[in-house]
Amino acid sequence: MSDAFDLVVIGGGNAGQAAARTARAAGWSVAIVERDLVGGTCPNRGCVPKKVLVAAASVVDQVRRAHGHGVVGEARLDWAALQAARHAIVDPLPDAMAKDLAEHGVTLVRGSARFAGRGALVVGDRALSARAVVIATGSAPRALAMPGAERAVTSADVLALPRVPRTAVFIGAGVVAFELAHVLARAGCERVVLLEPGVRPLPRSDRDAIAALVAYGASTLGITVETGAHVTALAAAAGDETVVHYTTATGAAARITAALVVNGAGRVPQLADLDLARAGITVTRDHVALAPDLRCTENPDVVIVGDANADLPQLSPLATSLGTLVAENLVHARHTAPDLRTVASCVFSIPTLAQVGLTEEQAAAQGVAVAAKFTPGMASWISSRTHHEELAFAKVLIAADTGLVVGAHLIGHGAEGNIHLLALAMRHGIRAADLAALDAAYPTDAADLRYLL
Repeated sequence: MSDAFDLVVIGGGNAGQAAARTARAAGWSVAIVERDLVGGTCPNRGCVPKKVLVAAASVVDQVRRAHGHGVVGEARLDWAALQAARHAIVDPLPDAMAKDLAEHGVTLVRGSARFAGRGALVVGDRALSARAVVIATGSAPRALAMPGAERAVTSADVLALPRVPRTAVFIGAGVVAFELAHVLARAGCERVVLLEPGVRPLPRSDRDAIAALVAYGASTLGITVETGAHVTALAAAAGDETVVHYTTATGAAARITAALVVNGAGRVPQLADLDLARAGITVTRDHVALAPDLRCTENPDVVIVGDANADLPQLSPLATSLGTLVAENLVHARHTAPDLRTVASCVFSIPTLAQVGLTEEQAAAQGVAVAAKFTPGMASWISSRTHHEELAFAKVLIAADTGLVVGAHLIGHGAEGNIHLLALAMRHGIRAADLAALDAAYPTDAADLRYLL
């Protein structure tokens, strides 16, 4: 005999919890199946602990730059104390979220779920049935296929390092690699190298913004980014270090030795253990055929949302909002599709890269004629000099026919705040000229937004 629910959610991260609470608030009986820590990657091994480290590293950087304002003395990171702070913030979260789910009337089932039929699941020796299933199992680091791959650690391992390594190599130069590279460099890591197999790092970001960020990291922090680099093997070296063998963009053999090697090759959805075939669902290279409302086309009673959906940006606030959306669709028999055109994102390097909408390349590919307002030299502005900013960059894309903002790419100078004003303008159809007319409080970063449009 199985326990019957209206909705079973597999995965207790941002997307799963949002779906569960929304359905429960509508009167559905709901269970969440979680095999690990409640909350998933973001609060436990991702966004939250990362921001603890980034925030501390940012303070060190601010103090260094404030010497020009007469601030004296040096700031440094006490890594052990920083890790203690991370534990104090992060460790209570899973129990707090489990308690919150219980208070909302959501049943928490511990263990690994797999399908036994189209609406049937098994968790250990417990059988569950459901009218609908939301898969929100998140993602996991992409496995490295090379000899010695076991010598590479994951981003979660880096967040919990007991000490700062003297040298570090990242295999891949994606978002997480950039963020952790900036933290390690400011924490005292003497050499950080990012080996990127592609022609450029962060290919979905603006080309000029990435070039500026890479050049800044090289000149101020000694962070090296090598593109066209294909790692072929990892091998033990003296003193527990690792030799990274790779080929360069020209095909030449090369090697580098580091105290720490990090798998920065991206993440893939965690779908393999679900036995989706029993639910009538086909998985092809980590992808499942989905309708626009994120229902599986082969089984519309199953929805895939959050990082488990390979076609969605891996952003925790988006996972939360889409978890809510898919639950509302299920409860009310709707088929509303998400609109991802105005979703802002940040790379929490130091300074931050913030972005929303199209790049120039994407606009050209879609046939959207744009005027690009390019402002690369903002570090010389008085407002930048008051904070001794060393890199401040902006590129805003404005549709030639409508005057609407269709893309924005900012570095530093309040980028992580201003990007949301631009995203809001995009979502609600506010023309760039009207946004530029905003009389923002001065001196704030928002006051300079009019000069970027």
